[in-house]
Amino acid sequence: MKVDKNEDQYHKLSIAIGVPTIKREKSSYLIQTLNSLIQSLTAQESQDCVIVVFIAEDMLAGRNFDRIQDLAKAVNSELQTIPEEDYQGVFRKWQIRLKRCIESHREYFEGLSKFHPWDQKYVESVIEMLKQNFAQSLESGLLEVLVPPAGFYPNLDNLKETFGDTKERVKWRTKQNLDYAFLMLHSRPKSMYYVQMEDDVVAKPGYLSIMNTFAKQQKDEWMMLEFSTLGFIGKMFKSTDVPTIVEFFLMFHADKPIDWLLDHLLWVKVCNPEKDVKHCQRMIQAVRRRFKPSLFQHIGTESSLRGKVQKLKDRDFGKAGLYRAHVNPPVQLASSLKTYLKYTLPKAYTGETFFWASSPNKGDIIDFKYDPPIHIEKYLFRSGNTDHPGDVFRNTTLEVMPSKNISSDRVKALFTQSGIYAEELANTSPGLIPIGRFNDHGLAQGEIIEELNPVKVLRIHVHQASNAWVILSEIMIQQAKSKRR
Repeated sequence: MKVDKNEDQYHKLSIAIGVPTIKREKSSYLIQTLNSLIQSLTAQESQDCVIVVFIAEDMLAGRNFDRIQDLAKAVNSELQTIPEEDYQGVFRKWQIRLKRCIESHREYFEGLSKFHPWDQKYVESVIEMLKQNFAQSLESGLLEVLVPPAGFYPNLDNLKETFGDTKERVKWRTKQNLDYAFLMLHSRPKSMYYVQMEDDVVAKPGYLSIMNTFAKQQKDEWMMLEFSTLGFIGKMFKSTDVPTIVEFFLMFHADKPIDWLLDHLLWVKVCNPEKDVKHCQRMIQAVRRRFKPSLFQHIGTESSLRGKVQKLKDRDFGKAGLYRAHVNPPVQLASSLKTYLKYTLPKAYTGETFFWASSPNKGDIIDFKYDPPIHIEKYLFRSGNTDHPGDVFRNTTLEVMPSKNISSDRVKALFTQSGIYAEELANTSPGLIPIGRFNDHGLAQGEIIEELNPVKVLRIHVHQASNAWVILSEIMIQQAKSKRR
């Protein structure tokens, strides 16, 4: 939990990441997973998320429920009947328990002896390991530890064996469903989005901003965003949808594995029984959206199910992206270039795809118009991509139109300081000031000095015809934080 932050600040977090972990016979991947998730965050990103480590068990003790109806009733009474004004107070108690885990394991578990986990030594060893390796993340609140009361689980000894699975496997997958339900309900109030992770994955750098950007770019209703092709890894849900999802999981937790239940939930939500299979698939694809390439890779080979070996790999993880998304400020776009198919400039600006146009001619432009003008701190334009590395802007400059008047002498000085070729300077658009150019690799990036802010127009200006087509695979306009409206 976010230590030393008031309860209202929880609602400002973008993403809560749930990482369930369980005792394995041989190997543990938890340290490697957390290292990857935490080290792939920037300082700013670490203030906008929380990683919840859920220490689960594979043997149960304490109070049990004989019927799923009783379990659902107990969960709802504990997590949904708490008065709204007291809800955050409940989680502050978890904060106190977390501190006790860190500071005095024995006292913590004595204080909660009624609900102690069955394998106290294992839980203590995991907490000690987290304390030793991630003390700063625990102290800052980036990392949170969660241990469920043993009474949460129903009796799993008399489950019906289905789909050819052994009794042990049925028990394992059933308990796993309940683990997910508990973790999702606990994490839901902390953020706008909840992302399900596993304890044996590695992440790509920048994964949090990419997920956040992709979620904010969705214009139509969605239920799940996928950032990995495997199992229940990298699956994002809106926190407002979590209660409905968990309720479905609890209804059928003993019947099927979690990924099957998720498929069924989507079918129930959007498919029309009177339509054919293809129509159903289209409806599901509309609310279940996939980001490529994958942001997370599975690294474990030893499953949490005893004796099971799984060498699953996400084939999309190693692929370089054809474009990268950013959350850019509102804009009016104009271009003299001829767009190819669906690869439009508006879609590239919002990060839905890349911009692709036929061979540019001398004098072609792309305008980014801001009304009202905005203070731009940094900009980045990347041309070409891995499939078409030669489709880059050449002999092309960046120009701006400030909203305020600048003296002619100062304009001349800025021209001189721009470092742009004399021929390109001579062809600068009237009323605009050159600030940079695309390099030999098709990249243009830099800062816009305060003197030129706020900016009315940012222009890409082609100074020489090219036989190659052009691609804009990344557009980033970073607005100055203190100047945002």
